[in-house]
Amino acid sequence: MIALLLALGGAPLLALGGAPLLASAGSPLLELAERLRCAEGETSARAALRLLREAQSGALGLPDERLHQKAPPSLRAGTLDLLAHELHLSAAHFPALREQAAQLIESWEVCPLEGGVFDLVARERGLTRTKAAAPFPAGGAGFEDAAGPRSLLPPDRRACWKRQAQAAEAPRYPYAWTPSCPEPAAHLEEYATATATANATATSPPQPGAGLRPSAQERPAEVPVPGAMPAGGGIAPAFVLPNTRTGLTPYAAWLLEGRYAVGVQGVFSPFSHLFVRGGLGYRAGLDHTVFDSWGLGYDDFRPGSFSLQINDWGPALFAQGLDWQHAVVDLGYKPVRLCAQPFCVATYLALDVPLQDTAFAVLRATTTWREVWFVRVGLDAVFDGHLRWVYGFGRADWHAFAVNLSYDNWGPNPAFQPAFKQHGIVTLSLNL
Repeated sequence: MIALLLALGGAPLLALGGAPLLASAGSPLLELAERLRCAEGETSARAALRLLREAQSGALGLPDERLHQKAPPSLRAGTLDLLAHELHLSAAHFPALREQAAQLIESWEVCPLEGGVFDLVARERGLTRTKAAAPFPAGGAGFEDAAGPRSLLPPDRRACWKRQAQAAEAPRYPYAWTPSCPEPAAHLEEYATATATANATATSPPQPGAGLRPSAQERPAEVPVPGAMPAGGGIAPAFVLPNTRTGLTPYAAWLLEGRYAVGVQGVFSPFSHLFVRGGLGYRAGLDHTVFDSWGLGYDDFRPGSFSLQINDWGPALFAQGLDWQHAVVDLGYKPVRLCAQPFCVATYLALDVPLQDTAFAVLRATTTWREVWFVRVGLDAVFDGHLRWVYGFGRADWHAFAVNLSYDNWGPNPAFQPAFKQHGIVTLSLNL
């Protein structure tokens, strides 16, 4: 299995498939770009794409230049230009990864950069923009790829990628880009032709606005445990209605990096342990978006029981409907629940299979006090070779008219980086 280890404290990243990595870049994102450039096969490239998704900052709506290792989150336009170019090259070199690369670049909220005019820093008071450092290491090729006929984006999502003239006296771009492998030339012409044909016949529904699509990596996998269920999109509530109870939960949520949401989740259980759920919400902060989430399946909350579900925790744009491509199939088992009153510990094992991503094994343990207050911790072993973790704590009472307050962090967090603020959500909800 390919080693995927993110460095701590700025140490160099290990290579994928034995390829040497850039030693002098100074930007962890450039090192990820070289991982993608030098991937020796589809598996290595897929792993690099996953790491790029995990680099996303909720406050920026874009990858964090320093991979969450140091606050505040920031990104240089020149680095984004290089990442976009490498994504298009990778999609050309590995056609099977085109859809995955397209979803990633479509999740980036690039409009605040104004076509590469600004670098961004996400501070407590909001986004700060400064003159973009130059020259760009890719020379503007990424912006041209994303705005042109070879773009991975649908035509109505390209406007914010159109390159604009930079300031005459721009600061110097501080990072070196000397990749250890050449630009892959194979399939580029074939890919350009196929992409132009696909764009000309595209029938995808229009988007509410460029740069507003929620990020793909803000979609946590479903992790059902007694009395507490995961929230969608890093912004929905710590949903506390068990799937066997019919009811509604209005909520207000705060993503600690600067987004907010209000909404309602509902569950209908026509028969014992069978459920259908849905949610609708409104998100504000960097953007203003109406989103939805949904799920259905069988979920027996008792120890020693199995569950089988399919969920899209969102946040999918409401205009996109069910958004099946981001759904996750979950086969779970609850092996044991041990109690020494007033404390109980429940465990959960699962195999989660995203419909368009790499499967992963799930382990969760939740400790409760008086059946209401909880502390949760868990590990995900992704089948491309790396670990990530989740955690949370708070009040989660599933009874009607219960008020709940929790902190949840569904990541994605490389084990065991806390990322308390980067991916943290504080949620206040009421069960009806």
